[in-house]
Amino acid sequence: MPYAKVWQEPEFVLEHAGIKVYAVYEDEDVEQQLSRWFTTDPREHSGGMDSPFAFPIFELKLQNFSGGAKAIIRRAIDAGLIRVPEDLAVAPTQPATIDHHSV
Repeated sequence: MPYAKVWQEPEFVLEHAGIKVYAVYEDEDVEQQLSRWFTTDPREHSGGMDSPFAFPIFELKLQNFSGGAKAIIRRAIDAGLIRVPEDLAVAPTQPATIDHHSV
Protein backbone atom coordinates (compact mmCIF):
# COMPACT_ATOMS: atom_id res chain seq x y z
CA MET A 1 0.00 0.00 0.00
CA PRO A 2 1.38 3.47 -0.82
CA TYR A 3 2.58 5.58 2.08
CA ALA A 4 2.78 9.37 2.18
CA LYS A 5 4.48 11.40 4.87
CA VAL A 6 2.86 14.80 5.41
CA TRP A 7 4.30 17.44 7.73
CA GLN A 8 1.87 18.59 10.39
CA GLU A 9 2.23 21.61 12.67
CA PRO A 10 3.01 20.45 16.22
CA GLU A 11 0.42 20.99 18.92
CA PHE A 12 0.52 24.47 20.46
CA VAL A 13 0.99 24.15 24.24
CA LEU A 14 1.14 27.70 25.60
CA GLU A 15 2.30 31.27 25.08
CA HIS A 16 3.97 33.23 27.84
CA ALA A 17 5.82 36.56 27.63
CA GLY A 18 5.51 36.40 23.85
CA ILE A 19 7.18 32.97 23.65
CA LYS A 20 5.19 30.16 22.07
CA VAL A 21 5.81 26.59 23.18
CA TYR A 22 4.91 23.46 21.19
CA ALA A 23 4.74 19.71 21.76
CA VAL A 24 7.58 17.39 20.69
CA TYR A 25 7.04 13.98 19.12
CA GLU A 26 9.06 10.78 19.09
CA ASP A 27 10.40 9.93 15.61
CA GLU A 28 8.22 12.65 14.02
CA ASP A 29 5.14 10.53 14.76
CA VAL A 30 2.13 12.67 15.67
CA GLU A 31 0.72 9.65 17.51
CA GLN A 32 3.70 9.63 19.91
CA GLN A 33 3.71 12.99 21.68
CA LEU A 34 6.36 13.22 24.41
CA SER A 35 4.72 14.41 27.61
CA ARG A 36 7.78 16.06 29.20
CA TRP A 37 9.57 17.47 26.13
CA PHE A 38 8.69 20.80 24.52
CA THR A 39 10.12 23.19 21.91
CA THR A 40 9.97 26.86 20.97
CA ASP A 41 10.65 26.02 17.30
CA PRO A 42 7.58 24.50 15.64
CA ARG A 43 9.71 23.55 12.62
CA GLU A 44 11.83 21.12 14.65
CA HIS A 45 9.56 18.85 16.62
CA SER A 46 11.07 15.43 15.95
CA GLY A 47 12.45 13.82 19.05
CA GLY A 48 13.62 17.09 20.52
CA MET A 49 17.09 16.00 21.48
CA ASP A 50 18.62 17.30 18.24
CA SER A 51 17.17 20.81 18.47
CA PRO A 52 18.76 23.52 20.63
CA PHE A 53 15.24 24.90 21.17
CA ALA A 54 13.73 21.71 22.58
CA PHE A 55 13.88 21.03 26.30
CA PRO A 56 12.76 18.42 28.80
CA ILE A 57 11.05 20.09 31.75
CA PHE A 58 12.77 17.68 34.17
CA GLU A 59 16.17 19.21 33.30
CA LEU A 60 15.22 22.85 33.87
CA LYS A 61 17.21 24.40 36.69
CA LEU A 62 14.45 25.95 38.79
CA GLN A 63 14.28 26.64 42.52
CA ASN A 64 10.56 25.81 42.69
CA PHE A 65 9.79 22.75 40.57
CA SER A 66 6.18 22.35 41.70
CA GLY A 67 3.07 22.57 39.57
CA GLY A 68 2.17 21.11 36.23
CA ALA A 69 4.21 21.27 33.04
CA LYS A 70 2.71 24.60 31.93
CA ALA A 71 3.46 26.29 35.27
CA ILE A 72 7.04 25.00 35.16
CA ILE A 73 7.52 26.24 31.59
CA ARG A 74 6.17 29.70 32.50
CA ARG A 75 8.63 29.98 35.41
CA ALA A 76 11.49 28.80 33.16
CA ILE A 77 10.59 31.46 30.56
CA ASP A 78 10.52 34.13 33.29
CA ALA A 79 13.94 32.90 34.49
CA GLY A 80 15.41 33.09 30.96
CA LEU A 81 16.02 29.34 30.74
CA ILE A 82 14.17 28.74 27.47
CA ARG A 83 15.93 29.38 24.14
CA VAL A 84 13.97 30.80 21.20
CA PRO A 85 15.02 30.91 17.52
CA GLU A 86 16.08 34.43 16.53
CA ASP A 87 13.46 34.66 13.80
CA LEU A 88 10.71 33.77 16.30
CA ALA A 89 11.96 35.86 19.23
CA VAL A 90 9.81 38.68 20.50
CA ALA A 91 11.61 41.94 21.19
CA PRO A 92 11.19 43.00 24.79
CA THR A 93 8.82 45.89 25.19
CA GLN A 94 10.35 49.10 26.42
CA PRO A 95 8.38 51.49 28.60
CA ALA A 96 7.41 54.68 26.85
CA THR A 97 9.60 57.63 27.73
CA ILE A 98 8.66 61.27 27.45
CA ASP A 99 11.24 63.91 26.70
CA HIS A 100 10.06 66.76 28.93
CA HIS A 101 12.56 69.14 27.37
CA SER A 102 10.88 69.06 23.98
CA VAL A 103 7.36 69.58 25.32
